[in-house]
Amino acid sequence: MSTSYAAELLQFIKTNGFTATPITTVAAYMTSEDPDMLPERPLAIVIDDGSASIATHFEPRAADLGISYDVALVTGWMNDGEGLDVDMGDGLSDRILTWQDAKTLAQTGRVGFTSHSHSQHRYADGGPEGTESGPAITTRLWNETGRWQETNAERGLRVFDDLATSRKMLEYQFGAPCTLLAWPYGVYDDIAETAALEA
Repeated sequence: MSTSYAAELLQFIKTNGFTATPITTVAAYMTSEDPDMLPERPLAIVIDDGSASIATHFEPRAADLGISYDVALVTGWMNDGEGLDVDMGDGLSDRILTWQDAKTLAQTGRVGFTSHSHSQHRYADGGPEGTESGPAITTRLWNETGRWQETNAERGLRVFDDLATSRKMLEYQFGAPCTLLAWPYGVYDDIAETAALEA
């Protein structure tokens, strides 16, 4: 989104009496159904992928209005250096937040973080010549060299390992439990859901 649109959206949220609420609070409410957990007109803002522009363009506008939000991070894209440039498809790339950038945002007390996978935020070849390509979370990978396809059990283990890695990295970096996941591309199936719950 453009910075002007972001500013207009945040101002709309503030002007119309919405209360930006951490996604962990919304999740706790969904479990308990205790209406006292939520403020009036709650709204959870979750930004996927962890673009560096969150720190440079979104955060100053959110800070001016005191608005809280969460960021779903692909932990395999994070580093301690300059920030990784990630191919977003269609010839576009995006610079990703560093761990230090994310920690600086967390120190505001208004920004939370959750998992968006470790390395499964991608499309994958799932059959001979990519005949079954799709999001890696829901696709049985194809090994062209050995000419074999993952079993569902192997896919479940791959997804489990990935999501457990992401959770552990987030907990290590931020010193707090990570219990939420934003599914890459918003897709999952029973195998992925089971793996996520176990992770």
